[in-house]
Amino acid sequence: MKKFCLIANERTRAADVNVPEILSYISGHGGECYELPNRHGNEPSSTGESFIDMEKLLSDTECAIVLGGDGTILQSARQLAERDIPILAINLGTFGFLADGEKEDMHSAIDHVLHEDYKIERRLMLDGSVISDGREIYTSNALNDIVVARSGIVRVISTTVYVDKTEFNSFKGDGIIVSTPTGSTGYNLSAGGPILMPGTASFAITPICPHSFNLHGIVAPCRSEVTIEVVQSKKTQSEEAIVSFDGNRGIRINAGARVRVKMAKETLSFIRTPGYEFLNVLREKIHGGRI
Repeated sequence: MKKFCLIANERTRAADVNVPEILSYISGHGGECYELPNRHGNEPSSTGESFIDMEKLLSDTECAIVLGGDGTILQSARQLAERDIPILAINLGTFGFLADGEKEDMHSAIDHVLHEDYKIERRLMLDGSVISDGREIYTSNALNDIVVARSGIVRVISTTVYVDKTEFNSFKGDGIIVSTPTGSTGYNLSAGGPILMPGTASFAITPICPHSFNLHGIVAPCRSEVTIEVVQSKKTQSEEAIVSFDGNRGIRINAGARVRVKMAKETLSFIRTPGYEFLNVLREKIHGGRI
């Protein structure tokens, strides 16, 4: 690969990165690179999806170098997946589960890509639809997870979860997470869900703080269709839940609404340079005191 775009979240510590130096380094080593800007002068949508200005993406771009934490990588990934552009992610955040390496590894990682010394790791994505009053009101993809959560600080919600139209269980608590293997180390892990290896063809369905000790989640094959129905728990409570895609601001829904989740047609490609191993990253982040 020789033609890159560079994405840096200007609202994070990536703003302190010397972008001209990176562009110069790539051009000085036989590549081409331009900065793909954040969206300026536009209010973010209610779901927080517009992060990078895709109109400025050149058609011959072969790779996107993303500088930031997992949040920046997620926002970029959802927009780049439709173009099937692989991502070389450099961690500038706290955890960096999605990144190939840290800031100090950046030049080395770029060298490997320029010399075609890497592998492509494809990650599953979710396709979610929100159905209210019998009509689809919103649809989007997600790399990490789709979450149906309570809308109030102290209230709980009641949900019924179906897998391929067969009822799995009913839950009363803070909500439900449907997570990809990529997202299994995020909110899913915090909620007590299982960690799934990146190549696992499955989803994790995890209840959030269920009000019963004998209610557990389940791992379902990725070919399954998961449906979460929000059940009215109080007659005076009309606005029951919020649906969030990869931690965005969320869509408010009422009792009776359903969220359908299945595997997306798109997959996201991460570039992995020599030395990257998921289990090593996992061990470092968890047992290294960073979680």
